[in-house]
Amino acid sequence: MVGSTFAKILDKHCLEGHNFPSWYRNVKILLTLEKIIYVLDKPLPDIPLGPEATEDERAKYDKHRQHEGMDSAFSIILHLTELYGEGTRNRRFNTVCELVKTKMVKGAPVHLHALKMIGFIEQLENLGTPLDGELAQDFILASLSDSFSQFVMNYNMNKIDSTLSELLNMLVTAEKTMKENVVGTPKGGVKKKKKEMEPKGTCHHCGKEGHWRRNCRFYLATLKDKPQGMVYVLIFNSNC
Repeated sequence: MVGSTFAKILDKHCLEGHNFPSWYRNVKILLTLEKIIYVLDKPLPDIPLGPEATEDERAKYDKHRQHEGMDSAFSIILHLTELYGEGTRNRRFNTVCELVKTKMVKGAPVHLHALKMIGFIEQLENLGTPLDGELAQDFILASLSDSFSQFVMNYNMNKIDSTLSELLNMLVTAEKTMKENVVGTPKGGVKKKKKEMEPKGTCHHCGKEGHWRRNCRFYLATLKDKPQGMVYVLIFNSNC
């Protein structure tokens, strides 16, 4: 049942040259399910029958000899690889270049950027060059903008090993948290509350601590009988 499903997939997605890697992968899956994957490994050996062979074995052997001019599955795949191998290498090279040079634009949605990077990584896999899991994660982390520097540091320090889908979700969550922090911060940054000036030292008039002379009630009482202009001069000239 499963084998027939893959056979339908092959019928629907025929070989067109550029899709050789993915087509070949589906062929191997189908042959593995049918338990005949060995036909792709090497040509079928021509083993002559011995004198002890039965009539039925001889009949099958003669039938095989009638079709010996036909190509084996191995030789067909070998021929297709020769035809499309160079094109595959060029596509792989171009994909690697895109993967290496792609950098996240500051302020761009991390979701779209990560999906683009994952797309390049999956293309390499389809071209027969899958990346190691941690290496694929490193490519994505290295491509992020500076605003994700703290996320990258925590990711590496905690030695997190996730699938690419999990990493994508983690990045989206981190981006959301950063935006919430920016919205919650008052414009112009956090303002420090101005510390109220508290009187310190000893009053030069009464000798008590905790207030200045200009705030001393005993000192102010002595000013009641003095002219108004002199009072202002005395207050503004007070140094403590």
